[in-house]
Amino acid sequence: LAAVTIGPKGELLFNEQPVTEAELKEKLAAAGKQGDDVTLIVSADKAAMHGNVVHVLDLAKTYNITKFAVSVEREGQ
Repeated sequence: LAAVTIGPKGELLFNEQPVTEAELKEKLAAAGKQGDDVTLIVSADKAAMHGNVVHVLDLAKTYNITKFAVSVEREGQ
């Protein structure tokens, strides 16, 4: 289980720790090597751009992570 959070300005957290995109790639690569049991939880602030969420999912797929749970904050939350 791994978690990526995307902030309103595109900032990234991996398992609640701030990371750059390069560091995120390293963490995803390591998680992907754990096998088929890895699920990536992607949470995004309501102000985060849709493209940032899709980009994280695409990155994860390149590292053989194919199970996802996506959570986006809605208006009023």
